[in-house]
Parts: sequence; structure tokens; C-alpha cells
Amino acid sequence: MKYFAYGSNMHVQRFRRRVHSGKPLCVGSLEKHALRFHKKGTDGSGKCNAFYTGEAADRVLGIIYEMAPEEKTALDAAEGPGYRVHNTAVNGMDGTRHEAFIYVACSDAIDDSQKPFCWYKAFVVHGARHFKLPPYYIQQLETVSAIPDTDTRRESQNRRILES
Repeated sequence: MKYFAYGSNMHVQRFRRRVHSGKPLCVGSLEKHALRFHKKGTDGSGKCNAFYTGEAADRVLGIIYEMAPEEKTALDAAEGPGYRVHNTAVNGMDGTRHEAFIYVACSDAIDDSQKPFCWYKAFVVHGARHFKLPPYYIQQLETVSAIPDTDTRRESQNRRILES
């Protein structure tokens, strides 16, 4: 099955800890959506959301992964509450078109005042750089305001994954 990762799961090591069979296929683009860090996380920070705008100029870039269907349950658990699974068409930047599932924030889990933790934003930026997303997109990600995580254990665990 195919999954479109546009947030922290663009970071290959983070994703592979969740889905061992995951293999990146190509960079993808989800049209008429904008990336927002406004999904309320269970840890008190903002998580990514592919927010539907309906505007033709808007797009969310990310990675189309292929994965074993039996690992979806583990990915659902890692993504946590507040997301719903949505099946959609994603355009591969290589000219292909893919039917993939994505996680979209439920309306009651959206809060525009949310900010991501610095380490979470770093997963997104590192993944975008690794897959060579366009410079303008990486710049947009880098300008997102982030906050420090006061849970030093969680911060350390995630920094270790970032550095692997």
C-alpha cells in the first residue's frame, strides 16, 4: 500500500522505526492543500496537517512510501488520536500518479495557536532536505516558529533519532 508522508515521517529513520517495510518511491505533491502545524498533539505541541484550502496554487510536498499493509495498524498508533485516514490521489514529481492514504487532522483537533517542538520541526526539515524538496519549500519550513520541549527525556530520544 502507499502512504504520503508530509510531516515528521519524511525523516526516513523516524518512519522506519514505525514501519520497517517502508520504502520511499518518490517525492509527491498534494494539490489544493497547505501544510499547517496546527494539529493538537497529545504532548501539547503542534503537529503537521495537510489542510484542504481548495486553492489551486496551494500544495503540500512530501514523500510517497510503499509499505506492507499489515504495518498500517502500528503507524495508526504512532500517529495517535486527532487524525483520520483519508485516501487521495497524490502526484509524483516524476510524473506518476498514486492512490495513497494520508493522515488529516480532525476538525476538533485543530488549533491555529499550536506550535511544534523544535525537534519535531527538525524531523520535517531534515526529511525535506534529504529528499531534496525545492529550496522555496524548505525555506518555508525553516521559517515555522517552534518551541522548546520541556520534557528533556522526550527531547533527547528524538534528538538521537535525528542524529542517526
